[in-house]
Amino acid sequence: MVSRKQLLYAAITAVFLVLLVACALNYLALQSANQELDHYKQQHREISKAVMADYLPDMQAAKMAWVEAHQAEYRALNNEGIIVEADYVSTPYYSAAIDPADPYHMILGPPGDVEAGDVKIGLGQYYDGNYTRASGWSVTYVVNRSSHSVAGFTSVLVQNVAYKNYVDNVRPDIHVQLGVSEGSVTGDSAVTLDTSYIAESNTWIDVTEHKYWLKNTDVNPYLLVKTYVDGDTEQVTGVDISRPYYTSQARIMH
Repeated sequence: MVSRKQLLYAAITAVFLVLLVACALNYLALQSANQELDHYKQQHREISKAVMADYLPDMQAAKMAWVEAHQAEYRALNNEGIIVEADYVSTPYYSAAIDPADPYHMILGPPGDVEAGDVKIGLGQYYDGNYTRASGWSVTYVVNRSSHSVAGFTSVLVQNVAYKNYVDNVRPDIHVQLGVSEGSVTGDSAVTLDTSYIAESNTWIDVTEHKYWLKNTDVNPYLLVKTYVDGDTEQVTGVDISRPYYTSQARIMH
């Protein structure tokens, strides 16, 4: 006659065997999942390599276009150990975010807003050596796929050019434009109202509203700054600054 103890041992053994089989099945499932993941990673890497090989000439063209148009800024960045690299590709079929530290590991996205036969190349600033992002700065060029030549640049670049010109050449004497004493301006903020291309004159116009804070007053004056940028050289050709006003035009224009 089978004792209770023997029945208990048999039950424990059966449970143990069931658990052992379950663990084995889970292990095999995990192995299969890992293999599928490795296969997916390899496929993704091969796709990234193909994208890099296909668009590398366009990326180089965009980079050289910026360097040639901004020699002084390029040299200043180099002195700080900062380089400019392509980090975004936008095509009519897909887009790709690129990590310069590992360009064969892209994040693929939906089609971009670009004409057939062209590609948009985004540039960013990175620290040389480890490719850590140096700033939020970015510019975008349109590159012709057939000739691998820059066909134009986008409003983002114009806004960057306009803002840099403002910081370098307008803001140092902004108290004169506002009609206040030097040192009275304690802060400012900027809102881009419009960036347009005028084909007849091959000129971009950036319209930005600047709001200012002054010492010892709650009154906030505004200035409207129009910056004219040459469509070929990317150089600022002129700046128009409005008289001070005290009600934002941003809500009116948007």
